[in-house]
Amino acid sequence: MQLSYLRRALLRPRPRGPPVPADAKHRGFSSSPSPKPEATEPPPPMPTRPWGEALAAAQRAFCLPLTGRVLAAAGTGNAAVAPPAVHVSLALAAAGARGATRRQVLQALGCGGGGRGGAADAANVASRVVKRVLKDRSTSGGPRLAFAGGVWADASRNLSPEFVDVAGNVYGSAAKKADFNNKKVFSEPMFLEQHLPTKKCHVGISVPNFTISFQVDVKDFLEDMGLELPFLRDAEFADMIKEDDSCGPLFLSDVLHKAVLEVNEKGIEETSVSMGLGKPLPAEHFNADRPFFFMIREEVSGTVIFMGHVLDPSSRS
Repeated sequence: MQLSYLRRALLRPRPRGPPVPADAKHRGFSSSPSPKPEATEPPPPMPTRPWGEALAAAQRAFCLPLTGRVLAAAGTGNAAVAPPAVHVSLALAAAGARGATRRQVLQALGCGGGGRGGAADAANVASRVVKRVLKDRSTSGGPRLAFAGGVWADASRNLSPEFVDVAGNVYGSAAKKADFNNKKVFSEPMFLEQHLPTKKCHVGISVPNFTISFQVDVKDFLEDMGLELPFLRDAEFADMIKEDDSCGPLFLSDVLHKAVLEVNEKGIEETSVSMGLGKPLPAEHFNADRPFFFMIREEVSGTVIFMGHVLDPSSRS
């Protein structure tokens, strides 16, 4: 796409001035300045890599290292993480960042050196993950998936309308304001249910019925991975707010993540029926009556949607 744009630019005819009068050769040169050509907007940045290649890089550089740290710190409880959801939210934050802050976020996400091409890579991956990978397929007999993510700014800030539009149209997320001075609101269950990423997936495998609801602030894990600038008071997130906003520094205070995974009889029964209709039954039967690690992967793109462990199959949380 960049080459074709360059080719069009090179072949574009030059603007012609007014016709030259016939007696121009008998006149002296005019000292009046020639009209300036109209300025054209630069083309939007294009992704530097195919989306599959950028997705694989994001999973290697960000999703798997983050999940490993979260699960290692989860202790003896059941835990589940949806790393693509965290990736989408940070990619949205990068869309509102500038300078060194944007470069560091994009590097942490596995999106190259942090230039405009890297930002386009992050946006491309996030948009396709939200609109394709995390698309609900329950109406066609597939898993039920629900994604909710976004950026919440303090109520005193004036969010940029352009950033709000990009959040919804490109990242499938929200950009809203909240009262950060009311600390109680963050401890209420309804706040988490309304604002944190929530997912449900009926997995058709031979395992006991279980439900995992796991929530965590991944800020410390991200800092351990080298992502520090967005959490400092001199972070650059000027593209999130209006130009006339002068309420002081804007930085990330928390990166909240919540994943809900439910396995029930319906998912197991549906898979058993489909296997009996045309697919051979497995030669070995896996009975998950002991601690186990699991990974749920979307087959077309290869995106790992969920990773987690069940250390107590009898637990309902």
